[in-house]
Amino acid sequence: MQNGLGKHYSVQIWWFKTYFDHTMERQGVEDVHQLRVFIKRIRTVLSLTQIFSGEGFNKKPHFELFSPLFRKAGLLREIHVNEALLYEVGPGLLPLYRDYLSESKDSATADLLAEGSNFNFSAFEVLNKPLLERMNTLSDGQVAKQSAAYLTGKLNKVGALLNLLNDNQKVHKMRIHLQNVRAALRLMHDLNPSVEIEKLQSDTELLTDLIGRWHDVTVFVEELNHYATSSRTAKDEAQLNNVIDQFSGEKESTRLEIGIALKQYLAKDMKTPLQTWANSPIFGTD
Repeated sequence: MQNGLGKHYSVQIWWFKTYFDHTMERQGVEDVHQLRVFIKRIRTVLSLTQIFSGEGFNKKPHFELFSPLFRKAGLLREIHVNEALLYEVGPGLLPLYRDYLSESKDSATADLLAEGSNFNFSAFEVLNKPLLERMNTLSDGQVAKQSAAYLTGKLNKVGALLNLLNDNQKVHKMRIHLQNVRAALRLMHDLNPSVEIEKLQSDTELLTDLIGRWHDVTVFVEELNHYATSSRTAKDEAQLNNVIDQFSGEKESTRLEIGIALKQYLAKDMKTPLQTWANSPIFGTD
């Protein structure tokens, strides 16, 4: 019998394998995206388990197993996002850059398929056996209290970055912290669904989606600038400059919007609902 943490982890594995198969079969945009999403979720559970169990578990072998696949999927995902943003501008604009993305996508797809064919599921199973045994030594009450503490710690780190929104790297770091918050909230909801946790999930999702849009636009502008300096032709120079200006403007306006949304998010009382949830009778006296 698995406890709450073990069950939660097993669900993430099931979805990872599902999207791994879909990606290998058809390389759909959403398949590649969800493959990365569930690798991230697995890695967060691994990180939490290492925290919860002290010296009883080391996440490094799992991370090393996933790293090449995650990286190759990330390169293809970035191209997919750039294609989508370019389509927003207009299907007929920047045909040379569109061709460049298409060629890059073919290469990135081949690399991902090659990496996927080498992914060692047998090693994954071997690593998971003692991990699941370790997870099952942790009671739901222990996991609940430590999840709440972990989440609070991540929120404090987000708050510490509030006045550093002009630094792209700090905004990206904030996004990672908030993604970890969302992953912790998913685990907490699986352990004990509650209205309070669902509200925190909704609020955090809105904020991370906003920062995600900023991140996508930022990467797109960087890629366009790189393309402009390495492959510019007179034919599309004016269009290219217009597109760069358009998305550079969105990048900065979204940065301001993030600042406003973040202040509102951090001003909410999260401590009380987290304490109430963690002290629920369902977790016993651990």
